[in-house]
Amino acid sequence: MTSIVAAGGPTCLAENAWVCGEYLRTRQDLLIEATQQHLFITVVSVVIGLLLAFPLALLARRYRKTQGLVLGTVATFPRIVWCGNSPI
Repeated sequence: MTSIVAAGGPTCLAENAWVCGEYLRTRQDLLIEATQQHLFITVVSVVIGLLLAFPLALLARRYRKTQGLVLGTVATFPRIVWCGNSPI
């Protein structure tokens, strides 16, 4: 645990300053790890979305009768996810 009070007096951490270089310096490893994890999760989710959406788009474009089914199914996914995560 790092000391909040330096030899010269309180630091921006002790003062709870809005912008604090000390915070970035003392937690650099944690912030880098969290940023890498965030980027990984974001890239994976976008790739999964593309892998699902592209074939469905080709299917709907090639076979016009499937447009309603594809669009109706795809439009339902966000509703299911939202209701599934609802606290109610």
